[in-house]
Amino acid sequence: MAHRFPEFSTKRLFFRRLHPKDAEDVYRLFSDPYTMMFDGGAIMGNTFEADDFIRQYRLYQPFPSAIRWAITDLDTDAFYGTGGFHKIDWSANKAEIGGELLRKHWQKGIGKEALRGLLNAGFHQLRLNRITAMMIKDNIAAQALLKYAPLTKEGTLQEWERWGERYVDLDIFRILKREWEEIHQ
Repeated sequence: MAHRFPEFSTKRLFFRRLHPKDAEDVYRLFSDPYTMMFDGGAIMGNTFEADDFIRQYRLYQPFPSAIRWAITDLDTDAFYGTGGFHKIDWSANKAEIGGELLRKHWQKGIGKEALRGLLNAGFHQLRLNRITAMMIKDNIAAQALLKYAPLTKEGTLQEWERWGERYVDLDIFRILKREWEEIHQ
């Protein structure tokens, strides 16, 4: 993996490092209760939290435990959302994928293109062998997106996370590099 922040693009999207100028958009994204309802429910309270979020992901060094990109319009740099990998295990070449889009950009094919771009970068730029995604069963749209990519559901982790005062089950999905390569020959 390169020692500089890996940026890349797809047909319509550019995946770049988060910038301080993204704070308002990051705050708008993570303060939307509807968007965050399926992501643990934690709501960003102010732009200072957005600044901290950006600072955390701007610090980049070789072999990070997490990497997150701003997902933007390739031509205009309009902010669509964020996405990336966390729980990266470089010795096993595996990571968990995740991301969010501003609600005004839902149902436009951006999620599909972003997911495929992230998977491609995960397998080719980061040289991962296994990528997993975990989500609550109620997130039907995201589960459909994962199946489209296509990731395979491996099972359900009972009471895997605590969201506020309740424990939630998470479905786990995966795709292996060899499966990705078979699809994209």
